[in-house]
Amino acid sequence: MKIVLSLICFYTTFVFSQSKKEQIEYLSFQVDSIRTIQIKEQQSAYTREAELNATISQLRNKISSLESTLGSVKSDLEEKKIILSEKESNLAKIEKEVKSLRDSLQFIIETMPIQLISSEEFFLTNAELIRLINILPSELGPDFISEIDPSLKPKFEIQGKQVFEWKGKKYALVVVGVTNPNDYHAAAGTNYISLLEWNATHWIFKFKINTNSNPMNGWGNFAELNTICSTGKESFAIILNGGFTSWGTMVGYEVIYQFYDSRILKVFEGLLLENDGGNNGQKDIEYERSFIDNGREFFDLKETKKRHGKVVSNRVLKFNSTTQNYE
Repeated sequence: MKIVLSLICFYTTFVFSQSKKEQIEYLSFQVDSIRTIQIKEQQSAYTREAELNATISQLRNKISSLESTLGSVKSDLEEKKIILSEKESNLAKIEKEVKSLRDSLQFIIETMPIQLISSEEFFLTNAELIRLINILPSELGPDFISEIDPSLKPKFEIQGKQVFEWKGKKYALVVVGVTNPNDYHAAAGTNYISLLEWNATHWIFKFKINTNSNPMNGWGNFAELNTICSTGKESFAIILNGGFTSWGTMVGYEVIYQFYDSRILKVFEGLLLENDGGNNGQKDIEYERSFIDNGREFFDLKETKKRHGKVVSNRVLKFNSTTQNYE
């Protein structure tokens, strides 16, 4: 029994001793493995650190280069800002000068007298003008319907046209004579005064006025256009003459229409000539009128009265802005 127990104890001791050795060897192996892994990781870390340091160095160099470039760009930008500021200052001065010149030009245009231009610049034919002005039968009224033959129609004739520049634009006044189809002694024709405006490529109709047979001519005739002339810095006149003859008696009338401020108004009417009824058509009294530049907005109207060719009186009429007449 003692022997058996001794054997058991020996075996147990041997087995225990053997197991402990293996454990130590196993642990030693694990330690070696861990050390190997640690060495590899350290080597990898060293390599990674070297790569990172190289990248950091590259980035630092790049940052340094960018900072240098940025500094250069900022410096260049500051210089350009200074140049731009100078250019803006010069531009402001130029714009101010241009505005001043434009204002001066506009002032000149606004205050420049009406400039009469040769009517050769009028490119429309008389027939085209009559169509553009377009005087309708309804405008003429029943007095222009023939009492003998209603198929007879009024006739239109361009008496005169005047092109002019005003406030930087081109305009034209056109005088149209309208013949009444009734051609007896008391029947009168009439006249139209129309304003046209040039629109870069063509003429545009603006408006027209009917003189309503003032001055009046008999036998269906319209008044004669005497002249178109200046009556001021921004105005001019359309002068019409008319009248009657009967049994040796002759009476003539003169009516002055004035263009001013985009309007056409009658500003004067008076006798042109007359006789005493016994001179068989010879002039007994006649009047001569002309405009005199007085340096003001509207010229004066000088009237000379003659009897049998001799001057008997003179008078000067002033334009009344309130009544819009020469008085």
